Amino acid sequence: MAVLGWCAAFVDTVRLAVAGGLKGDGSGFRTVDADGRTGRRVKGERVRLLARCGYLARHASDLVVATEDGHEALRLAEAAGPGVLRDEADVMASVRKARRARQWDSHAGQDAHALPVLPGGGEGRRRLAVARKGAERAAVEAEKTRKHIEALMRRARIRDRREARREAAREAERTAPRRCCRGV
Repeated sequence: MAVLGWCAAFVDTVRLAVAGGLKGDGSGFRTVDADGRTGRRVKGERVRLLARCGYLARHASDLVVATEDGHEALRLAEAAGPGVLRDEADVMASVRKARRARQWDSHAGQDAHALPVLPGGGEGRRRLAVARKGAERAAVEAEKTRKHIEALMRRARIRDRREARREAAREAERTAPRRCCRGV
């Protein structure tokens, strides 16, 4: 749990999602009771952060549910106890620092890397698969580029040899002994 760097507010948010008590609407996120009545607001930044890191997901009915990683992280948090959880201000400071480190990314990309994913979890496997596919595409592109550069270099060497032969022929013509004087 210490590796995830969570605070009690993250645990409470995931606990709400596991219980089916978190719903998104146009104005943000709110708790929902069993009768469907909305209650207090839940910090939208926290919900979006947990969703982009793979712990929560938004259902088609605007209900926010916990993913497998969210269930596992909640289980770990409950097993670890409150002493392992960090202070929310410290967690959000580290999130802001992680966002600044990835300032060239989109806001969603910054949030996705602001918290560590669950080691060995579904989101980590998904990101690893995406990275592998990206590496495979990059390798294919690098091979295409290498072949293109080799073809360009072959053509350049052929042009250089032709130019060298023409230059040698011009030099031979210029330095060849003459039988008569040109001026005569």
